[in-house]
Amino acid sequence: MLNIKNILFSLYKSEVLSDSEHFSDLKTKSKKCNIFKVSSYSEYIQLNKVEKVLKFLGYSKEYDAQINKLITDIVEQVNKMIMSYNIAKMGYNKTYIQELTGFIRAKLVEHEEKETTKYTFKKHFFSDLVFAIFNKEQMTFVKQHNIFRESNDPVHYF
Repeated sequence: MLNIKNILFSLYKSEVLSDSEHFSDLKTKSKKCNIFKVSSYSEYIQLNKVEKVLKFLGYSKEYDAQINKLITDIVEQVNKMIMSYNIAKMGYNKTYIQELTGFIRAKLVEHEEKETTKYTFKKHFFSDLVFAIFNKEQMTFVKQHNIFRESNDPVHYF
């Protein structure tokens, strides 16, 4: 099975690399990145102008709660989407990764466009979230694909 990370890197390399990062640095970063264990998402957001003024009063934990709920919702929906692909019967297709990353991006944009959202996500939030989700879900892809491969292996039919 194709390595999910390599597919992500080839599809989104230009989006997720900053000017100072190299492709190999990003691969290392993706292994270390676990957005699920972050205690504060302050490094991932850019506050709106009004909120910048209020920032002097302190970073709002309300933002962390909103972002944590968003991440949880996205992870649950991505998991449902992966299971709906029925990889064990139909096989793996790399377009699944494109569909899932498109879905994640759409959810982030939708969240930012809400009137109650007083911040926007920085560029690296998307990449860190995608890498964390696919690190978590990679075994699901592998198990499902292995089931497909075993059930469609011509050696079993001879």
